[in-house]
Amino acid sequence: MTTNLLSPNETILYEMLDFHDNELPLIFHLDTCHQHINDFYIHWHESLEFLYCLEGTAQITTNTTTFQLAPSEVAIINSNQLHDIQALSDTCTYYCFILDTKLTDSCGFDISSFNFQHHLKDSVLNTLFDTIILELADQQELYKKQVKTLLMEVLIHLYRNYRFSNSLPTDNAHKIQIVKDGISYIKQHYTQPLPIDLICQAIGISKFHFCRIFKEITNKTVLEYINILRCHQARQLILTGNYTISQCAEKIGFQNISYFSKCYQKYIGCLPSVTKKQALTTNEIR
Repeated sequence: MTTNLLSPNETILYEMLDFHDNELPLIFHLDTCHQHINDFYIHWHESLEFLYCLEGTAQITTNTTTFQLAPSEVAIINSNQLHDIQALSDTCTYYCFILDTKLTDSCGFDISSFNFQHHLKDSVLNTLFDTIILELADQQELYKKQVKTLLMEVLIHLYRNYRFSNSLPTDNAHKIQIVKDGISYIKQHYTQPLPIDLICQAIGISKFHFCRIFKEITNKTVLEYINILRCHQARQLILTGNYTISQCAEKIGFQNISYFSKCYQKYIGCLPSVTKKQALTTNEIR
């Protein structure tokens, strides 16, 4: 049986976003990330994304920029930027807004032609986001039209006050493209034995330069990144309840079950057996 290890809604590598509502093409949810657990790993998409922090602090990475996000602050992830979030406090809770390019285009904003400042503390934005959150929660008559109007106000405010050219220094743009090429290859082959030499050969760069640039951009080694990806995919398989832990480890590229358990506990925050028990409990409830 063939299993699709990559869920279309999961935050991985190049992210294929699924906007269900054509009337309001917006992804909106409340998220919590945890310290010492790799809830996310670096990825990118064409859409504009806002992270509105409620509690705790987090480190946000966008391309080559890293900053700390605190309560009432907003992080902006511009189109096609590599990005990642890691909690600095025990937990960090934030609202996530992702605007489909259909939405930004309909508002008259070509987000591929400029960037917004990454890190903002702005009372006007806070008021607008708070109002959007209430509209989405209450869902009163014509709330979708109201949310689109409010998002237009957000975009206008950002465009007037926090816009700059999206051009990167040639060196940075080259490094980011190398990382994107590398993780695209990893995505396609992570279930197989994946020596770094093979990745470098595929994308045409020396091992020394690739490892240095990858660490500089992602703040992770290539091996860490591969293992984080594999562990997250293993968790998805374990939660289905259809496979043993050994089968899951094998399917996502681990040859040694002991090493898999060690990596899983490091990056997911618990042993695979704990996730297996969670899966069994959930399936029993269902």
